[in-house]
Amino acid sequence: MIRGRLITEFALSVVSVLGVVLTLGPMEASATSTKPIHFNEPIAIAVSDNHVWVVNAKGNSITEIDASSGAVLRVISGAADHFDEPTAIAIGGNHVWVVNAKGNSVTELNAENGTLMRVINAQA
Repeated sequence: MIRGRLITEFALSVVSVLGVVLTLGPMEASATSTKPIHFNEPIAIAVSDNHVWVVNAKGNSITEIDASSGAVLRVISGAADHFDEPTAIAIGGNHVWVVNAKGNSVTELNAENGTLMRVINAQA
């Protein structure tokens, strides 16, 4: 059996609006572990209420975290979300907007449930 370890090369600390310090990383997994990695080149972060949203550029995903506990609430990814190297994020009300550098688009998500609302594509 091959045993290996993967350690991401980052550490991220955030002070939530509730004053709680949330430290993420380095996250670790091994070939024999079932603990998932929730980050893949995290590049941007946004905080709203008790939620921290982390953009994973190479993972083509967004990780939502509970700011109080540090628990991962969900990882949003998939072809339907049209993430193509996401690089920036903004939150307003019940909306999360994610900029896709390679996709020349913005993905709009519902902040309450993470569902896709629409994809806004750049005009050629």
